[in-house]
Amino acid sequence: MGFYINTFLIGSVLVGTGAIAQAKDSDAKTKPPVAADNTKKNADDRAPTADDQSNNSEDVKLVAAIRRSIMDAKDISVNGQNIKIITKGSHVTIRGPVNSPAEKRRLGILAAAVKGVTDVVNELEVTTK
Repeated sequence: MGFYINTFLIGSVLVGTGAIAQAKDSDAKTKPPVAADNTKKNADDRAPTADDQSNNSEDVKLVAAIRRSIMDAKDISVNGQNIKIITKGSHVTIRGPVNSPAEKRRLGILAAAVKGVTDVVNELEVTTK
């Protein structure tokens, strides 16, 4: 026996009337699927994201000051101007794509130079064109 599904369309809704499947003996002997292990890839997900940004007024002011410093710098690309800035207390994380290693360093320096910043974690990624 095989596998079949009867379906028909009512208005714009697809309705299934039933499905029957029967496994062959050879199917029962196959190995179960291996669970995906994304532990290494998901480690990056533990890094601060924009959702981790505090709404504390001091943190909001710090982000605004860093953004202003970046926007005032005439040597920063549009990619560099659009980086994510996440603050928790005086700790800053910057993330996103930039155009060159020099721009990555420059953005880290600009963020660190803002009054009130004690450390900067530079997670910017240089994009290849």
